[in-house]
Amino acid sequence: MIHQMPKLYEMIKNEVFDPTEIITHTMPLEDAKKAYDIFDQKKDNNIKVILKPQ
Repeated sequence: MIHQMPKLYEMIKNEVFDPTEIITHTMPLEDAKKAYDIFDQKKDNNIKVILKPQ
Protein backbone atom coordinates (compact mmCIF):
# COMPACT_ATOMS: atom_id res chain seq x y z
CA MET A 1 0.00 0.00 0.00
CA ILE A 2 2.81 2.43 0.80
CA HIS A 3 3.91 2.42 -2.84
CA GLN A 4 0.49 3.86 -3.77
CA MET A 5 0.84 6.91 -1.50
CA PRO A 6 2.35 9.32 -4.06
CA LYS A 7 -0.47 8.54 -6.50
CA LEU A 8 -3.06 8.91 -3.74
CA TYR A 9 -1.64 12.28 -2.64
CA GLU A 10 -1.76 13.47 -6.24
CA MET A 11 -5.39 12.38 -6.59
CA ILE A 12 -6.32 14.24 -3.40
CA LYS A 13 -4.44 17.35 -4.53
CA ASN A 14 -6.19 17.29 -7.91
CA GLU A 15 -9.57 16.70 -6.23
CA VAL A 16 -10.02 13.37 -8.00
CA PHE A 17 -10.49 11.65 -4.65
CA ASP A 18 -12.05 13.06 -1.47
CA PRO A 19 -10.62 11.15 1.50
CA THR A 20 -13.43 12.32 3.78
CA GLU A 21 -15.71 9.87 1.97
CA ILE A 22 -13.99 6.91 3.62
CA ILE A 23 -13.52 8.33 7.14
CA THR A 24 -16.20 6.66 9.25
CA HIS A 25 -14.78 7.27 12.73
CA THR A 26 -12.80 10.11 14.31
CA MET A 27 -11.52 9.47 17.81
CA PRO A 28 -9.14 11.13 20.28
CA LEU A 29 -5.59 9.78 20.33
CA GLU A 30 -6.03 8.46 23.86
CA ASP A 31 -8.67 6.06 22.47
CA ALA A 32 -6.15 4.47 20.08
CA LYS A 33 -6.67 0.96 21.45
CA LYS A 34 -10.44 1.23 21.07
CA ALA A 35 -10.00 2.67 17.56
CA TYR A 36 -7.69 -0.18 16.58
CA ASP A 37 -10.17 -2.73 17.93
CA ILE A 38 -13.00 -1.15 15.93
CA PHE A 39 -10.89 -1.22 12.77
CA ASP A 40 -9.37 -4.66 13.33
CA GLN A 41 -12.66 -6.34 14.19
CA LYS A 42 -14.59 -4.50 11.45
CA LYS A 43 -17.08 -3.10 13.98
CA ASP A 44 -19.66 -0.38 13.28
CA ASN A 45 -19.31 -0.69 9.48
CA ASN A 46 -15.99 1.14 9.67
CA ILE A 47 -13.83 1.94 6.70
CA LYS A 48 -11.19 4.28 8.11
CA VAL A 49 -10.62 5.38 11.69
CA ILE A 50 -8.79 8.67 12.24
CA LEU A 51 -7.03 9.49 15.52
CA LYS A 52 -6.77 13.15 16.52
CA PRO A 53 -4.47 14.50 19.23
CA GLN A 54 -6.32 16.66 21.74
